[in-house]
Amino acid sequence: MSTTSQQRRTSTPSLRVLTPRKNSNAGNCLYFILSVYEKGMIRNREQKSLKTYKLLEALRSGDTAALSTILLTYQSSTPPSPASSTSQSYSQTVTSTSPLLLATQCASYQTIEFIINNLLDKIDINHQDQRGNTALHYASQMGRIDVCELLLKQKNINDAVFNGEGKQAIDIAKNQDIADFLEENRTEYVKEISQLFQQYVSDSNYVGIQVLFQDPRASALIDINQQSSSGSTLLHDAAKKKDLEMVMFCLDHGADVSIRDRKRKVAADLTKDERIKNALKQGYLLKWTNYAGGYKNRWFVLEHGMLSYFKNQDDAG
Repeated sequence: MSTTSQQRRTSTPSLRVLTPRKNSNAGNCLYFILSVYEKGMIRNREQKSLKTYKLLEALRSGDTAALSTILLTYQSSTPPSPASSTSQSYSQTVTSTSPLLLATQCASYQTIEFIINNLLDKIDINHQDQRGNTALHYASQMGRIDVCELLLKQKNINDAVFNGEGKQAIDIAKNQDIADFLEENRTEYVKEISQLFQQYVSDSNYVGIQVLFQDPRASALIDINQQSSSGSTLLHDAAKKKDLEMVMFCLDHGADVSIRDRKRKVAADLTKDERIKNALKQGYLLKWTNYAGGYKNRWFVLEHGMLSYFKNQDDAG
């Protein structure tokens, strides 16, 4: 038998398995399944496109009656937004676009207000589209200061969300008036939560601090390295009280182990607890890299008052 015949004979069975003949039982079954699947996918896309079209028409016209009916179908289909957590991912499908995102771009103020009043408990106000933009991003970009104000009044709004280009709503403001408004709102918010944070630190209310940091906006904007009149930080306080759990909480949220109080003491100098000393001399903590990467874990080493960062423990030697 020739080599060519042997190759043909050994390869034929695998070809029959991968590409069954259409007139065979297996082939007919496979083609039927593929046909049903493809038709289902096409029908599903058509239905979603039609639903989006109807929603856009209702938003543009301000037809609240039609909106009330259409929005019911979105209450169970809109996925949670990564902006509600610490995740930086913003990948979503086009079909999961939030009605609020669309409304911000094409609807009147009254219609947007209607959606917020009737659907806010069912959708995520910080929902991000494929570009990572939130409703606040679009309102800022389009110069809709009235919509920005409306959104910022909502309880769970987060103006610190980064889009796919590493920009927050304030970074893409259409004009200076929008930028100034967003900056003033943030300044007021930061002042309020910073005072609360400092009060919690003074009272050693660690439970209150942990609850405060569960809010994504607060967690992004609070300076965990905020110093008291004595120059101490939350990390100093936790180390002094030998609270390892709070020490690790501080490190996980970007606390700087090299900060010195007015007595020139770093947090590690204030405790005799070896577990805490070791945690403060070397370990992993979050370090800001850039807008694209955000915060990343870096191995740090504190030696002779000098703080060094490495990508991992092995790099530190």
